Amino acid sequence: VDAPVDAQLLVLAGAGTGKTRTLIERLNHLVERDEVPPGSGVLVLSFTRAAVGEIRDRLRSGDGDAGFIRARTFDSFATRVLNELGQNDAWMNYKHDRRIEAVLGLDLEEFLSDYEHVCVDEIQDLVGPRAELVKKVITEADCGFTLLGDPAQAIYNWQIDDDQQREEGSGALFRWLRETFPELEERTLSDNHRA
Repeated sequence: VDAPVDAQLLVLAGAGTGKTRTLIERLNHLVERDEVPPGSGVLVLSFTRAAVGEIRDRLRSGDGDAGFIRARTFDSFATRVLNELGQNDAWMNYKHDRRIEAVLGLDLEEFLSDYEHVCVDEIQDLVGPRAELVKKVITEADCGFTLLGDPAQAIYNWQIDDDQQREEGSGALFRWLRETFPELEERTLSDNHRA
């Protein structure tokens, strides 16, 4: 949690170890101590609407400005990007994965230029277009990031068609992060608060 705004963090956390709480504390830290504007300076992405709802509820229950942060699903973020940068309205007929794939072909540097930090929750579930979207965002945003996940809880590897790639699954994203960002700081949450 206590890291500079430009830090590149990978937080590995098993079930019940406080991953969501850590994310909320990180966001509060960014807004309150590092003075990152909550409405435009931080991008928060997660996999499901339920996870995004939990993040929003927890942020709003606090008394700081972090309550103004708007967490988004990858699909919602892709729709927002296409709404602003799409060349035509054809994307409006696309389903979720196709919208994300359409974003992969766009230059996002200017779109992401105001962000000072990117947070992504549940990265163990990222394969295919969603994994590629996260790679694109954290490389083109040119800012710090905090990624949180539990490799032991990866459940979407079945979506990968290639047998060899399916075996590595979301582990490919973890490997890519370690290879691409030499300054990556890895932190582990290990105390199970549910047990």
